[in-house]
Amino acid sequence: KRKNGQSSLLGLIESQTATAVVVINPAGQRREVPREDVVSLIEIPTSLMPPGLEQTLPPEELRDLVAWLLSLK
Repeated sequence: KRKNGQSSLLGLIESQTATAVVVINPAGQRREVPREDVVSLIEIPTSLMPPGLEQTLPPEELRDLVAWLLSLK
């Protein structure tokens, strides 16, 4: 949540410092939010990946996607 009635952001937290939180939204855009504007951070229980995406990818692309995701750990 954000202060001053600003809309909440949905995305992956890339990094946090004492002065800012960097969020990457589902479209891949990076947004830096001043820490003073953040009211709370809430973890959502679902994935940001669109449901059924795995059904639209050829097996090779799905394998590459999973390998890439695992490499991020």
